[in-house]
Amino acid sequence: MPQAKKLVLHPSASESVNGNSADFDNVIADGPGVLYIDTTVVNGTTPTLNFVLEEKDPESGQYHDSGLTIAQIIAVGIARYEVPEVFGVIYRLAWTIGGTAGPNMTFSAVFVVKDRG
Repeated sequence: MPQAKKLVLHPSASESVNGNSADFDNVIADGPGVLYIDTTVVNGTTPTLNFVLEEKDPESGQYHDSGLTIAQIIAVGIARYEVPEVFGVIYRLAWTIGGTAGPNMTFSAVFVVKDRG
């Protein structure tokens, strides 16, 4: 019987520089995955937070945009994104922080799938 599997890509923490999660792989799911991004603090002047769910080419090791559209974050809130057809791909979540006067954001990112178990 499939069980929900939760992968914490970024625990709730403050970030002021660009970065990315560790790779997460061997995600074999029954149906789509769901990405939750919960932003709890937004500081700075005109702060922005952009995310890209990246796939890793298993041969070259290079990352490329998975094509998932993730809206730019400029305020506190939670967002939910459905990721279709999650099957054995290596992913990571990359983020870019913009703005002036010391922008920083506190956020968490969690990926949930129904594990085929």
